[in-house]
Amino acid sequence: MSTDIANKVLTELKQFTYETCKQTPAPERVADLCANAAIKVITLNFKNRLMYIPLGRNIKRTREHNIIRNEFNGNNHAELAIKYKRSQQNIYMIIKSKKGLKYKKPILIKVIEDYMPVEFIRLGLPQDQAEAVAQKIADYLQKTFPGVSIYASISE
Repeated sequence: MSTDIANKVLTELKQFTYETCKQTPAPERVADLCANAAIKVITLNFKNRLMYIPLGRNIKRTREHNIIRNEFNGNNHAELAIKYKRSQQNIYMIIKSKKGLKYKKPILIKVIEDYMPVEFIRLGLPQDQAEAVAQKIADYLQKTFPGVSIYASISE
């Protein structure tokens, strides 16, 4: 059963990567190569290891909280509340809680954001497009397969 889920995740990842690359000015050949490279990056980095796809909602919230903390200057609670559509009380709580702690990326997101763009650039995508495609892949996996754990290996 888990092999079926792993195959589904990898198949859909490959298709999503191909379609996402096709939305860039990249030729079809580059989109196909990038789709294969995405699978290769995942399978090489998670060979014989369990790959967990994070839920995503906590990551987005943590990122936003860190941005709010970084933008806080000591007097701009009201401005931040308006900008981020939150109450001033919530802004106070965000700033006070876990102050100074940095967001630690889940390993899958780190692999996608650090290694996939390098492969995509090597295959012909410009850096900004390669990074954007990798970010879309990370977002897609978290929205489509939140909380799923698989062994990412290619069935031959």
